[in-house]
Formats: sequence, structure tokens, C-alpha cells
Amino acid sequence: MISRLFFGCIVFFILSSLSCAWGQANYHKSPVVANGTTRDTSLDHLPRETFIPFTRQGNLMLVEGSINGKKITMVFDTGAAGCLFSLEMLKSLCIKIPANLPTATVGGVGNKRQAQAWIMPANIKLGSIERHQFPVYVNSNALNYPLLGVSFFQGFEYTINTDASIIQFKRVSKDKSTAATAAFMQELPAHLTSKTSITVDSSCHYIYTVPFAELNGAIIVMVNIGGRDCPMILDTGTSVCLFSNEHLRELGIAPHFTGKMLNAKGAVGFVKAPLCVFDEAQFGPIKDRLICLVSDQALLPRPLLGQNFFGKWQLTIDHTNCVIKFTRK
Repeated sequence: MISRLFFGCIVFFILSSLSCAWGQANYHKSPVVANGTTRDTSLDHLPRETFIPFTRQGNLMLVEGSINGKKITMVFDTGAAGCLFSLEMLKSLCIKIPANLPTATVGGVGNKRQAQAWIMPANIKLGSIERHQFPVYVNSNALNYPLLGVSFFQGFEYTINTDASIIQFKRVSKDKSTAATAAFMQELPAHLTSKTSITVDSSCHYIYTVPFAELNGAIIVMVNIGGRDCPMILDTGTSVCLFSNEHLRELGIAPHFTGKMLNAKGAVGFVKAPLCVFDEAQFGPIKDRLICLVSDQALLPRPLLGQNFFGKWQLTIDHTNCVIKFTRK
């Protein structure tokens, strides 16, 4: 049995050619591998700084990495607390699935029921970042791409440079990294706001800084929609924002239906969801309409804030200080 130090919610969401998936699993932030032994983190290679190119498929950010030495394209996904692969992907790479793996549950768009998943140790590499015997989640539902989530980037601050199509990773000190990891254990703080501070850098560019909170590995930001604050998950792994009807009831504002229905492929099934629009929304320096899908065929702790709303901006995610810094050149 695997050591279970922390059980929480892990979010997986991918929207590629209007297909989406969200998942929930028993998740831990401890360095434990599937056979119950402690993972030897000394085998990892964590550079002080590295630059990873990405390509776009729609609004999705695709990066080239490897699992167990096999090259594979993955989604850079801040909406996923961990890494998720499908059985089909691993079999196509001729990667053997070990027997008697610990189980987890994965839910998603398309069905409110959770599906079975497994936790498997694997060697994951992205550029010069390498983690050995790293726990990844595996399920039987077909995915367009595997999801590379926040747990893989633990110990790094990362900047998404949209102009150059590069993600810059900078390693933080061990003490700061440990302090930042503790945020995974906290409840959503009552003081989380959408307040933005503005400074100017040495190149005379405005820097907009907004706070966020980490709730069970998810990056929670406060978005103002129609004059009301709405906590949402910052998700680079989805192209379009997503709400459930329960989220809309909590918000107290209904979006306008565009008259269009979109077919979505989820982690545990398919769903046809209405495409809707909020006329006014603000997140940090961004003021725009917010285009979203609305579906109850999902298990979402918070609405998802997708790339269609913030993807044109360069942003730095600082897990040490729990802030996001926006620049636009």
C-alpha cells in the first residue's frame, strides 16, 4: 500500500479541438513511489534555470518531453496538480504497466462518476528537468495528450513568454520551496482578493501582480465577474473557461447563451455543452468578455479559467510568494 499523507483534489482538464477532461484522485505531496518506498530525490536533475519551447494547438500549450526514455508530447497544465497518462499512450510507447499498482479515482467531464486510475512510478523528463521514479496517474480513458501538472514543477518559478513561445523555469531555494509546498495543505483563505498591484521594471514595462492560493495543488485566483468575486482555477490546460450550474448559482449571475452547443470529450465520457458569455470580467489587468462552457456532467470544485481569457499575456507563476506577475510588451 502506498503511504497516504494527504488526500485531496487533483484537477485535470484538457480542451483540444473542443474536448475536455477533468479528474479527481487520491493525491499526496510526499516523495513516495508505487511500491510504498520513499523516492530517492537525489536522482533528480533540477537545473538552476532552463528554457522550454512550446507550441500551440488552439490555445493549448504543448511541450516535448519523455517518459521512461520515450519521447512524447504533453500539455503544460497548471490546472493539474499531478501528471496523467492514459493506458493507450503508454502501450503505444511500449511501456510495460507494472502489476499491483496502487489505485486512485479519476472523475471528469462527461460523467459525474469517478473512474479507476493507477499510480505508477516513472522517469519524467522535460528539457533538462528530470525526475526519477516520479508518481504519475494512469487511467484507461483515451486522452489527446498526457497532462504535465504542477507537482512536476515543484521547486520552480516559471514564466510563460507568449511572444517567444518559451517557458522559463527558475529553481527556488530549498527553504522557499518547502514553505511554498505547505500551501497545498491550506484551505482557501478568506482574504484572497482580485486586488492588483502595479510596478514598473527596468525596461519601463508595467508589472501587474495578483495573489493566488494553492488549494490541494490547484492554483486558485479571484476573478471579478459582473462586479462579483468568483474564485477560479487558473488552467493552462484548457482553451475555454468552464462552469457548472452550481457555480453559477453561487455566483448569482447567469451568462448569456450564444445559441451554440459544443461537443466535449471528457476523462470519463462525452458531453454536449452550451457555449455562453459573461459580458464583463476582470482578472488582474485583463478586462474582457468571458466565454465559457456550462456543464453539470463534471466534478469541478471551482470553475476553470482557461487560456482564451489570459493566454495573450506573459505571466510568471511564483509559488514561493503565491503571486502571478503579468506583463504585456
